[in-house]
Amino acid sequence: MFKYNQPLVSPVDFDNAMFFAIPVTVYQQNEVIDYGGVIEKHSEHAVFINGFFTLRIYANLKFVASQYQNKWERDLPYPFFT
Repeated sequence: MFKYNQPLVSPVDFDNAMFFAIPVTVYQQNEVIDYGGVIEKHSEHAVFINGFFTLRIYANLKFVASQYQNKWERDLPYPFFT
């Protein structure tokens, strides 16, 4: 299983995040550019998250297993990961 803030590197990581419905956050140069959500599908060049796609080959993007599905869940009293 994924740890909080674990980067998704290999295609198997993306497959597992998709299968287990792990929320994914997208970073560029250590800045959140998309709180993302659950991966719907992925290819060698793109990742489809919540109906939108993000190019994997675009300037230094980092996909990370996230604790939150969106920025508003940060205020919830219970953790998503145990």
